[in-house]
Amino acid sequence: MNNFLFFFILSFLLSFLMRCAIPPYAPWKRATGVLDRRDLPVHVSHLKGYLYLAEDYNYWKTNYVFYAHPEKIIFIDSTWTFKGAEHLLWKAAVSSLGEYHALVSTSSHLSHNGGLRAFQQEGIPILMHQKNFSFLKKHWKFMQNQMLQSFSSWRRQKMPLASGLFGRKFDLLNGNIQLVCPEASSFQKQCAVLFREERILYVGHLLTGFPDGYQRQIRDDPLYHKMLRELDKLDFDWLISGTGHPKHRHSFLKKLLL
Repeated sequence: MNNFLFFFILSFLLSFLMRCAIPPYAPWKRATGVLDRRDLPVHVSHLKGYLYLAEDYNYWKTNYVFYAHPEKIIFIDSTWTFKGAEHLLWKAAVSSLGEYHALVSTSSHLSHNGGLRAFQQEGIPILMHQKNFSFLKKHWKFMQNQMLQSFSSWRRQKMPLASGLFGRKFDLLNGNIQLVCPEASSFQKQCAVLFREERILYVGHLLTGFPDGYQRQIRDDPLYHKMLRELDKLDFDWLISGTGHPKHRHSFLKKLLL
């Protein structure tokens, strides 16, 4: 009996001490939305010359590029998140001794503008199409709400200010980097970037949805084909898409035109 009482008191004391030492279990309350990832690193690989490809696997798969010139580093689009943009900044810094010169936003999609704040904090000028800036300014809050409803890990962000606005065409580094925004009115806010020396064309979101049946109604639009013909006239060997599989030969545009 004494042994039983002894073990009972000992068990009670141990239980009491454990409760004091370990805080009560309280599961993390996530916001409304599906389970998702925002902690995956951005994968960076060398393309050609001074041009690098960055692939972001957070949320939907997206792709970006940056130009690590020995004197000036230019970023094209900013990843989904602040963390992804910081990874891009670090990778560019170890790839070149050049200074951060500018970030160019090629579209109004949040997937390519989510990391803008990280670039702004570094004092890097943010350049975007004038209509693109107006669109983001008008719809930024709505896009943030959409992401919050869809993804539990999304964090609301303030919209950074643009340092400079451009129209249909804009050149950097003495014309070696050329921004082209197709005339087709439906795609006026989306831009492509031609790297002349590397003979590579980055098209951002201009071809969103290829090559399967996704957004088939857009690919059947006459304006879409007009935009493809504009891009096809540019002098390049490889095309980098802002979504899905990144690398395609120039001939891929001709397939889309069929």
